[in-house]
Amino acid sequence: MRTMTNFARILTWCTLPPIGRFYRMRALSLSTIVALGLGMFLVEMVGLGVLVPLITIGQSPAGGVANTVGVPLFDRVAAFLGTYEPRTRIMAIAGIIAVVGLLRSTVTFARNYLSAWTLYRLAHDIHQSCYDRFMNLPLSRVVRGESAEFVNLIISFARETASAVMSFTQLLVGLIHFLGFLLVLLTLSWWMGLGSLSVLLGSVLAASWLLMARIEHSGKELNDRSVVFHDWVIDSIKGRKAIDGLGLTEYVCRRFLECSHNYFSAIALRERLRAMSEPFISGVAFITIAMVLLQAALTPGDMTVKVAEAMLFVFCLMRLISPVSSINASLTELRAFANSTRRVCEFLEAPVRITEGDPFMGLRQCVRFLEVSLSYGHEQTAAVRDISFEINKNQMVALVGPSGAGKTTIGALLMRFFDPTAGAIEVDGVDIRRYSENSWRRKVSFVPQENYLFNTTIEENISFGFESCNHDDIIAAARIAHAHEFILAQPEGYSTPVGDNGSRLSGGQKQRIALARAVLRQPEVLVLDEATSHLDSESEFAIREAMKELRKRCTLLVVAHRFSTIVDADCIVVLDQGCIVEQGSHADLMARGGRYFKLYTLQLAKERGRADLDPTGSSADDVTPPVGLRN
Repeated sequence: MRTMTNFARILTWCTLPPIGRFYRMRALSLSTIVALGLGMFLVEMVGLGVLVPLITIGQSPAGGVANTVGVPLFDRVAAFLGTYEPRTRIMAIAGIIAVVGLLRSTVTFARNYLSAWTLYRLAHDIHQSCYDRFMNLPLSRVVRGESAEFVNLIISFARETASAVMSFTQLLVGLIHFLGFLLVLLTLSWWMGLGSLSVLLGSVLAASWLLMARIEHSGKELNDRSVVFHDWVIDSIKGRKAIDGLGLTEYVCRRFLECSHNYFSAIALRERLRAMSEPFISGVAFITIAMVLLQAALTPGDMTVKVAEAMLFVFCLMRLISPVSSINASLTELRAFANSTRRVCEFLEAPVRITEGDPFMGLRQCVRFLEVSLSYGHEQTAAVRDISFEINKNQMVALVGPSGAGKTTIGALLMRFFDPTAGAIEVDGVDIRRYSENSWRRKVSFVPQENYLFNTTIEENISFGFESCNHDDIIAAARIAHAHEFILAQPEGYSTPVGDNGSRLSGGQKQRIALARAVLRQPEVLVLDEATSHLDSESEFAIREAMKELRKRCTLLVVAHRFSTIVDADCIVVLDQGCIVEQGSHADLMARGGRYFKLYTLQLAKERGRADLDPTGSSADDVTPPVGLRN
């Protein structure tokens, strides 16, 4: 009972999503493969038909066909060839066999080529669907996920899903061949056909009971270990500097060896279970053939007739072995890839952010935050609460406060990385959620504290995704970002490769290239998140000069760590524990002697303390701007 339940489970799962939704991606190609499988069966039937006159030659005194076998196609072919003398008949049979062989080779080539092409195209379609879904996931979902999980879904699991769909197609082809040859066997001898069917189906069900559940479990275990393995590899690459700095090379190598061993052990287990299935079916099938021949030898009657019928039955039974093995292999593949297919389907059904809306034409007056609050996920404490302030066009507004105060969160809300859980952000009186995300972000650019540079040249990093710009536009943007001089000092100028995530550049150089990338898009609003934190005084000075240029061109929202960069801001918003505690100009806030005054004087005291340890006696506030920029 349990075996039949498992078998029914597989067939039910195959005919429902997720297989159905992926089958529809390439329905015409996959259906053509099934049709070619049917054509292959018909060709093989004609080939088997010529065996009857070939086997029965010489069994009658006249040299004609001695007996019929009860299969209309076979009997008609035999009757037609029986009208010729034996020599002519053999020549005709040779010609038919040659034509059948040529047809079979042609159909086989067409099916194999179409299967390979369809598998490639189907994998490409699923890869693309997964990638598109990933790029449209809410940022909160991406932040909570693991890099290795997404990599496996987009690459490995998508490929295995395509293989599962092809296995389903091969299952359909195998069922066509199986039912066709079974009908021939039952026509030749219903009792031997039923006996053979019972033995073969029994072997398939036995294999299902013994192996299928373990194969599916091993597939799930392999997927889980694959995520762990790839996650460790990604972490090792990204964290190489930290690993070397802590002297953890040997430890990391041991951990990698452990993850690798677990991963490839899971692969070996799954492949071993898959490999056990087909030999089991083939062994049972040949035992069945031996039993048929033994039965023919022990049954009383004319041995000439029995040998001819038995030989034809054995030929058909041997042809039945292939579809039975194919069905079993397809079921095995489906169970092995079931977990991957389910996870891909769940991923493709995950909710995406709503990107549609009205086109954003530009900022005319101001951006207003109206009692905006945001809570991440299931967190009870809001990241920001009741935030209200406004940014007038071509003004510079700065956000300051201790770590965790909510400064970066406000910038993320303006970029629509997240939508408020309460309140609204309005631009010229219109909620920004009414605008499409793409049109909004074409006018509002973002430069994060930790910038990402793509592994290509400086020029391509600045112009990334902005195909309508020319080289002069790129140079102009670099000049505004105070990056042009150090770029020219590079070995290949603007054509210099930056390495993986800008590994060949300093932090200040990366920041200025990212700033140039944002400037090139000529945004109406520019969000700078901690643009000068962790930079040396020379790089900070370059960024400050760039900000002065940008104030003439666009509206600025600056998340500041160093107060020296925002003392001339039009408005400074002071945050603490997700709430606004003060706002005003630098002079006003200093005169009040409140939270901003304390933060500013504390930072000033720290910088003067560092200056006392500096033999030059200079501080961050009285650094003389350098004549040239350091490379």
